[in-house]
Amino acid sequence: MTASTLPRLDAEFTTLDGLTLRGWLFPTSKRGPAMIMSPGFTGAIPSWKTPLNVYACAQINARQRAEHLHDAVTWFKENPLVDETKIAPWGLCLGGNVTLAAAAFDNRVAAAISVAPLIDPTGNPERRQPILELAMHDRASRLAGEEPMYLPYVKEDGSIPNGLQLPAEMMPALDRPGIPVENRISVQNYT
Repeated sequence: MTASTLPRLDAEFTTLDGLTLRGWLFPTSKRGPAMIMSPGFTGAIPSWKTPLNVYACAQINARQRAEHLHDAVTWFKENPLVDETKIAPWGLCLGGNVTLAAAAFDNRVAAAISVAPLIDPTGNPERRQPILELAMHDRASRLAGEEPMYLPYVKEDGSIPNGLQLPAEMMPALDRPGIPVENRISVQNYT
């Protein structure tokens, strides 16, 4: 049986900083492992619809992701559906960095899975400063009631706003398995 065929329970918990995080539990007849999923820079895991051979799943997608991952581990350890010795964070791209950072300080996790982590997320220093200035302008505008400012996540040439270069084939490759991708990102993600 896979996660896509199991009954799904909505789950939520409050983090140390007061944020309510929500995810899904796929209960079985016995206690099982838990996977905490941390998406990439702009990912949204619920849209992936990939069958997973896990019993519990939560998505972490917030500014203080490493700290929130620790809070998710705490919540899973207290959940009677989860085997507290089999909790593993799983991260993709920037989420992989978060997973490695959090797991390095949390001996409660049984394993950490980091898929394609960014080795240097700062990008090109010449591009970084203008992006940070744009982000601060956007922050002030949002406090004044304006809508968030977005940039394309990946330009047609494969570059992203902070200067990292991705293969031009990346976006078309994501279309093949049917992963919905919205090619935009808030400039606040760069701060």
